[in-house]
Amino acid sequence: MRIYLLFSFFLWCCNVTCQESRINKLVSKANELSRFDLLKAEEVIDSALRLSNTSKNDTLRAKVLLEKGRIENYRGSYKSSLKYALRARKLFHSHNHTQGLAASFLLMGHDYSAIGKYDKSHDDYVKALHLAKKINAKKTIAEAYNGLGNDAYDKKDFETALGYYNQSKAYFNQLKAYLNVADIDNNIANIYSEENKYEKAKKAYREALKTYISEKNKNSELYIYYNLAEVLRKEKLYDSSLYYLNLCLDLSLKSGSFSNIQFSYDGLKQTHQKMGNFEKALHFSELSHAYEDSIISDENDQYIAQLEVEYQKKIDQRTIANQSRKIETQTRQTYAAFIGMGILIVLLILFFFYNRRVRILNRRLALSNHRIRLKNSQIDKALHEREVLLKEVHHRVKNSLQIISSLLNLQELQLTDPNAIKALQESKSRIQSIALMHQNLYQQDADLGKVNIQSYLRDILELQEKAFSSPEKRVHCIFKVIPSELDIDRSVPLGLIASEVINNAFKHAFTNIEQPQLIVRTTNDRKHFMLEVIDNGLGLQSASSAKGNSLGLEIVEALTQQLEGSFVLESREEGTTFRLEFPV
Repeated sequence: MRIYLLFSFFLWCCNVTCQESRINKLVSKANELSRFDLLKAEEVIDSALRLSNTSKNDTLRAKVLLEKGRIENYRGSYKSSLKYALRARKLFHSHNHTQGLAASFLLMGHDYSAIGKYDKSHDDYVKALHLAKKINAKKTIAEAYNGLGNDAYDKKDFETALGYYNQSKAYFNQLKAYLNVADIDNNIANIYSEENKYEKAKKAYREALKTYISEKNKNSELYIYYNLAEVLRKEKLYDSSLYYLNLCLDLSLKSGSFSNIQFSYDGLKQTHQKMGNFEKALHFSELSHAYEDSIISDENDQYIAQLEVEYQKKIDQRTIANQSRKIETQTRQTYAAFIGMGILIVLLILFFFYNRRVRILNRRLALSNHRIRLKNSQIDKALHEREVLLKEVHHRVKNSLQIISSLLNLQELQLTDPNAIKALQESKSRIQSIALMHQNLYQQDADLGKVNIQSYLRDILELQEKAFSSPEKRVHCIFKVIPSELDIDRSVPLGLIASEVINNAFKHAFTNIEQPQLIVRTTNDRKHFMLEVIDNGLGLQSASSAKGNSLGLEIVEALTQQLEGSFVLESREEGTTFRLEFPV
């Protein structure tokens, strides 16, 4: 038995290893095909993708997704490429695979750059650069610098682009990737051409040309001839421009590429036009248009062929899927018939016992419901009695406070010292503020543990207004308090603070003010509560105001600390603003 298990484990390991080896080979093959045949490359990478879905090797799956993203990028499907790059990045990140993460950010940078989102591409290139430098992945570093240079070039920031290109070139030279070095020389030459530095541009083009000729890269070689001809045309060296354009045309005709032939003829047209040879310019213009039409026709044929292949592929996939579904459906139906019969018999037996059990439970449930209704009735009655008692308590507390206020009134009549009278009046005002809160509690129908702040502050304002206003000096009060509720622990300090500040404003703020005005307003964002009291009086420069308010300010500070809040007292020429804020 042990030998059998070991042999099975050995076979499983061999199968896993063979599958992973096959996936790696498909990825390599797709990478090679992507340089010259994207359709075949896509078929190969899709096969690798299907195989990798059953693999538990996340790193391998991420490599397949990354290669799929690269091929989508080559095809111009940048959004699809981004999707695969993001999936690959997530898998690489979960396994701390630095090299894979750097490659994922690099591909995302290429995608964002292609769709013109340079801020995002710049961020991803920088991330790729940072990760690649950690592991000295020179190829990724060089490609990231090249990507940053391309972005800067597209934004016409040529100085920055040159800096990035030179850094990329240094790394490609270390890797002996001379074709990449030549590509960068071509980009640098393009910058010099844009800046009208023609000598530097020609030197860079010729450096790239040497490499392309030595590496037998004919396609890039003919593009250099075209670029050199363009620079020479800008310098008005038309004969030299024609020389390079003829070399470009010869290579284009040998390659058989309609697009290369078309732009070669277009270059000849532009140079002859600059020379004043309009007849030749017209001739080459007609040839250029003819090949342009051929390119469009050829692209349409390729596109139609691609659509036909994809359509046939979808039809084959649908046929296979339909047949599989039919077989699965028939099998499921057979099993379902047997299972259904067995379940039906069991259900009939269970139904008999269940029905009997339900009748017993229904009788018990009816009895329980009757007991619950009686209990709920008792609870409702107790709750009602509690509410009545609480209201009575608040009413008695309010009456007791009124009695204390009346006693203070009697005491005030027996006093002659103005300071003592003033102190009694202030104490009486504070007691009345607390009494108003209890009055609000027993008069409302809502939660007895909450105080209606709008009603409470309005009562305080009206109380102070009656105490200090007169027909000769009427204060215009503006009340902008939003409807809100607070618990008793916060309502009492708030009411006392409001009473102190409003009282102080009425007593000291409006001396010699023709149109006195007082604003009381609140805000409540469910996290913080804010009270503002604003007057248009004399401000705090008045000595009497400062003196009279010293005890009041001490009370306000103590109550603010109790509320765990803060207050600000701002005095201006046109009045004073008091602002209190505390957490709800």
